[in-house]
Amino acid sequence: MQTKKALPTFHIRINMDGWQYNIDEKTLREALDLEITEIENNGVEIIAKFNDNTEIMTPLLFDSPSHPFCNCNSKHYFCKHYAALMFYVEKHPELLKSDDDIEDIISVASESNIKGFLKRELEVNPDLKKRFLDEFSKKSKIDETHYSKKLRKIFRQGEGYNFEDHGMYDLDSMESDLYEFLREDITNILKAGEYDFAFELLLKIGKILNDEIASTSDSWYDLSEEYIQTIDALSQTIHLSKSQVGELYSNTDVIHMCL
Repeated sequence: MQTKKALPTFHIRINMDGWQYNIDEKTLREALDLEITEIENNGVEIIAKFNDNTEIMTPLLFDSPSHPFCNCNSKHYFCKHYAALMFYVEKHPELLKSDDDIEDIISVASESNIKGFLKRELEVNPDLKKRFLDEFSKKSKIDETHYSKKLRKIFRQGEGYNFEDHGMYDLDSMESDLYEFLREDITNILKAGEYDFAFELLLKIGKILNDEIASTSDSWYDLSEEYIQTIDALSQTIHLSKSQVGELYSNTDVIHMCL
């Protein structure tokens, strides 16, 4: 004698209360043998596909599945596929959570609770731990001090007589080293993925090149063209924010006017 599968104890969301009373016990038991292979909540409806090549669509009414449309041959409006979907939703209530719901939960959750939850998840989820470390690790892939010192040294080369009296750099004396810094060092920094650091250095260089007095130097044109090409290329990527790109270009009004 074959033992019947025990129906699960129902823990129904309030706005789903009573759905099982529309379905006979035989259909409920048949639903237990079904497996959902794909499921999607697009905010308007839930679409689910099953291992028997059946598909069901249920519009969302008050954030719950309702009025199913199934392509099976059942004579019952609330078929076994609908029941299987409802069982699935009971086990995965997060499926009915919209992005707005999640944002609301985050906004009222305390920092200590969020950190506690994250710590527990990182201990048992190695994939999440790796993604977390990749995203938030502060370890730089390059020696930022080396590049900062190198750029300061180049700037000091240009602090001659006119710099002390007028704040004007001698670009001729720093042309070769600054051109190399733009071509090689900034490129290496960008290859390492240190985009914010590259932004900081480019901002410092741009403030010097965008000085109206500096444009009288013979070395200014080649350096400015290289600088514009660099920030143009960087602005085409997704790695700088709009405000960062805007700040870089705000320091180039003189450069664009004179080139």
